[in-house]
Amino acid sequence: MKKKIFIAIDVLLILLSVTPIGLVLYDCINRAINGVFPWGDGYGLDYHGMIYGYEAFRYEFRFDVFWGLAVFGIPWVCLILTTIIFTVFTVMYAKNNK
Repeated sequence: MKKKIFIAIDVLLILLSVTPIGLVLYDCINRAINGVFPWGDGYGLDYHGMIYGYEAFRYEFRFDVFWGLAVFGIPWVCLILTTIIFTVFTVMYAKNNK
């Protein structure tokens, strides 16, 4: 029973670690399809059009990664490290208690 609880917690930690990556990719794909109004970053402050496709994906990815790392980078890295350590512990525990 204890082994199942460890495995369930490990799966939950892995899902929590992967969720931010999925959200960034979803946002980038959405912007590539629906377009984005660029501001700065080589486009100037008064660019009068939307960009689509790979250019919009790249623009949004740089924006999301920059602000995501600036705001949520340290807690996310701590979550990744906790997940890796807990996964190793769970594998070792599951092998010892067959």
